[in-house]
This record gives sequence, C-alpha cells and structure tokens, in this order.
Amino acid sequence: MSDEIPRPDATRRIAPRKHARVWSKKRIVLTVLGLVITLGGAGSYLYIGLGGHPGVSVIPSAIAMAAGCLIVLFSNYSPERATRYAMGAAAIFGFALAAAAVPFDKGDGPNLAVVPSATRAQAAVPSNSSSSISASPDLPRSKSPSPTPSPSPLGDPVRVELVRVEPHEEETDYWVFAQPAILSARELAGLNRTESSQDYPYSEIRWFRSHGGVTLGDITIKLVLQGARKTQVRIIGMRALPHCSSALRGTFFNSPSAGSAEVIGLGFDLNERYVKARNLHRNGELTGDYFADRTILLKHNEEEVFKLHVNTADNRYCEFRIQISVLDNGRVFKEIVDDHGMPFRVTAYIGDGNDEPEDIYPVVYNGGVLTSDQPWELVKPKPKTKKR
Repeated sequence: MSDEIPRPDATRRIAPRKHARVWSKKRIVLTVLGLVITLGGAGSYLYIGLGGHPGVSVIPSAIAMAAGCLIVLFSNYSPERATRYAMGAAAIFGFALAAAAVPFDKGDGPNLAVVPSATRAQAAVPSNSSSSISASPDLPRSKSPSPTPSPSPLGDPVRVELVRVEPHEEETDYWVFAQPAILSARELAGLNRTESSQDYPYSEIRWFRSHGGVTLGDITIKLVLQGARKTQVRIIGMRALPHCSSALRGTFFNSPSAGSAEVIGLGFDLNERYVKARNLHRNGELTGDYFADRTILLKHNEEEVFKLHVNTADNRYCEFRIQISVLDNGRVFKEIVDDHGMPFRVTAYIGDGNDEPEDIYPVVYNGGVLTSDQPWELVKPKPKTKKR
C-alpha cells in the first residue's frame, strides 16, 4: 500500500463568460419603431408649437414622444434592471405631462385658449324671482393668466395714457348678464339715475360693468398711446387675444337705436383664428390688414388716439386683451392692453335676427325708445301690479 499524496486537480476552474445579449429581430424592430415614434412626436411637437398652428394641440405629440421612449426602454428590458426601468418610465411620463401642459407663445402666433363653459345656472331662471344682480358677477373666467411679455430694462416703448370702453356709435344700448336676475327697486333706481348724470352715457356704462354687465355684439374701445422713448418708435401691428366660451343667456337689457351713425377706426373680428387689426369702413365692413401697408410713428411724448371696434365671435362669450407690436431701435416689443387689469368682455346674441329678446332670455329690461316713464323698465317676467 503506497502512501500516495492526493495531487491537486490540475484543471483550473474558469468562471463562465458572460455572453453579450443577442439582438433578436424582434428587439431590433421594436427599438427602431420606438426611435421613429419618438423623433416623429418631438418633430411634430416643435412644428406645432414654434410654428404657431391654431387649434392644434401638442398633447398627442407629447404622448407619442413618451410612447416611443417606452417602446425603446422595454424592448431592451431585463429583470436585473427592473428598478432602473421603472424610474426611466416615470421620468418619461413626467416629461410628457410637462410638455403637454406648457403652451408655446410666440407672440405673433394664434393664442386661442378656451375658458370653461358658462354654468348651467345661466339657462334657468332662479327660483327666487326677487334675486338681484350682484356686484360680483358669476361670469365664466379664463384659467390662463394674462399674457405678460418680457419687460424691457427701459420700460415699455409706448405708454397707455387712456383706455376706455365707449358707448355704441349707433346709440344702441344692449347689455347681457350671466345670470337671470331681477333688479331690486334700489338697484333699478340707481341705474335710472345714471341718465341724469353729467357724464352720461359713461355713468351708465360704469353701472352696468360694475354689476357684471357684458356688452352685446360688439364693443368700442378708445385707446390713447404715447411715445415713451427719446427717439421715435413705430407701431407695426395690433391684434386681439381672445378666450371664448358659450354666449351668456341670463338677463337682457334692450335699448335699440332711433337712428344710426357712422363708425370709423380699427376693426377686429373674434371669429378669426388670428385676430389682427383690419380696416373698418363706414358701413361697418372689415377688410384687409390695417398694418399691412402702414405703420404709426410716435415721437417722445407724442400721442395717438385709436378707436378699436371689436365684433364678438358667433354664439360666443369672449374675453380678450389687445397686443401691440412696437418697433424700437431694431427690436420688436409686445405690449398688452387690458381693461384696467381685467380682460375686455363681449357676448353674442343667442337668437337669430327674427327672435325677440323676450322669446329667448328669461329676464328682459327695455330702455330708450321702448319706454316712456323710466329709462329702464322690467318687461319679462311681467312685474306684479300692487292692488289698491
């Protein structure tokens, strides 16, 4: 019996090699497809946003970008990297939501944000027929903030010296409120007293607007601009930025004209996608582009008076602001003009030309040539007469 010492195994253990993952045909197809969808979504997102295409949402493009990234991500999925894939997917969805929520605003492109529709209460008469119009009107509001162009370190090149809503040129007086409501005796007396004021009809306009009244059909705005630079500046464009929803259908104040007057100035039509200033003819027709072949020069402290005539969109209630493009020393500045911090407001008539206000509005007041005793009188519902 030999005392053999066991010899160590001469065979060296070699760790198994990690073979590179094989790119299967399915994996290649999914990866290429995901990249194509991602690039297509990104391209359409930039094209829609930077190109200023009206009425087109960037949300589908953002969703396409997210979907393409997810296809690429999970076509290369492995169980060992599950946590990383989950974090990547969450980041992609976060990016898509942020991209869809942030709108582009080039300033010269369309800006057609939509406000929430008017409440259902507008279409129904309140059960309490003695309810009065509130000084805090329940109007549809836009959730989007007022557009604020980047300020210049020197301030705006043009100062707004005056902005004022003017009475109708035709001496008509139509106002609509969001809610059907009947004025109290005190409120009606306050409204009727405005006619004897020294600054009538502006006193009546202030009363309606302070109680939530909205101009019907069209609105005229007087705008006085003043040059604010030592050198002259040039106004090269003007447009309206509307936000629209359903037309108001609450209380109607009806005071038709006994005659007509000529209308001149700049015109805007809120039915258009890109609401630019147009030539306003004496018959009320809007044609061409007012600033297509002209500009307005303003020297230091020089003033220019504008009368802006804005037609509302069909069957819509619109809030809008005016954007002015000013050329100053080779740079174009965008200035926003609003109604003392609030948007201008105008609403359409909810009937056709053959419908009387009493047929379509739940509460109607008549004024002007339609009344004899008082400037304004309730005609619908019929006021109750006191028994003697």
